[in-house]
Amino acid sequence: MSNNISKLEHDNIVLLHLVDSKLNKNHLAHWIDVLKDSSINFSCLVRNKKSFKELVVLYPQYQILFASTPLDVEVVVNAQPTLKVVLFPLNASNNIHLIRFNHLKHIFIGTKNSDQLSIINRSYKVYDEIWLSSQFMLDKYNEIFNNTHLKFKMIGKPQIKNILNKNIQYEDRNKILITISKSANNIKNYLSKILSFSQNENISLILEDKKILGDLKNFVQAYSLNTNIVLDTSLLDNLALYSKYIITDIDNISVFYLAYNQPLIVFVPESIDKKSLQLDIPKEALYLFSTMDEFIEIIDNIDKDIKKDQREYYTNYLLGREETLNEVIYEELALL
Repeated sequence: MSNNISKLEHDNIVLLHLVDSKLNKNHLAHWIDVLKDSSINFSCLVRNKKSFKELVVLYPQYQILFASTPLDVEVVVNAQPTLKVVLFPLNASNNIHLIRFNHLKHIFIGTKNSDQLSIINRSYKVYDEIWLSSQFMLDKYNEIFNNTHLKFKMIGKPQIKNILNKNIQYEDRNKILITISKSANNIKNYLSKILSFSQNENISLILEDKKILGDLKNFVQAYSLNTNIVLDTSLLDNLALYSKYIITDIDNISVFYLAYNQPLIVFVPESIDKKSLQLDIPKEALYLFSTMDEFIEIIDNIDKDIKKDQREYYTNYLLGREETLNEVIYEELALL
């Protein structure tokens, strides 16, 4: 049965549809500030009861509703006669419970990671519009959808606008950031060598695997290294922005690292052929190393930063930098 109908307070224009019992919190967190900043009246419809109970506690100031069955969905829609648009972060089967309302516009907007994870197929034809982050995503959709009724709009990634906007002067970038994923067993063997080579630098090491925490702390203490070991991955943005360059591994590199506008140095195990390697960020925008000799050569020439132009190109192509900074998303929301 639908809940919280009595708490509807505004003439809502937009309904955000949340259907994933495990990821609803992430999906709402990804879009809630964008919707709030747009000043558009909106509500959220949650399809999982446990998730609904969690979200109403986390976001008591917002209009969050619950509907289990198609009949409950109808109650929710009818209770908001001014609704014009439904936004869908996820391409899920029970989206059809809302798509059947022909008087509403249905827009697929995706999630933080849908650029990399979504499997695009003909089922997306049910939407009226698909809002995409970048030219990269537009190219992907155009490979499948030609001459259809679908409207594609590039809106960038408004969630990273503040990061893209920060212009940190080079002299204020006084750190080196190393980020290590849980599964990057190979680079762990190189950590002590990298830290020793960089012993005169101010290093922040974001570590996801706590198993080697003790050994690393002992090594840092024994050699009096200026290395701060961090277990909180939420500090990544701030540490990255004030770093001269970022060292990471192939299991950890993400397209979002491009937003920091720093040289990206990526460890590739020697067992992997670099020529056939496929990463979220094209290799021409990255500095790749498999041995300490290769690493040292990269560091010795990092001030030239010969990959800068390629990084800037892919920041726009993959992340929609131009659309993000021009706040295209808010223009589109205002037109709804």
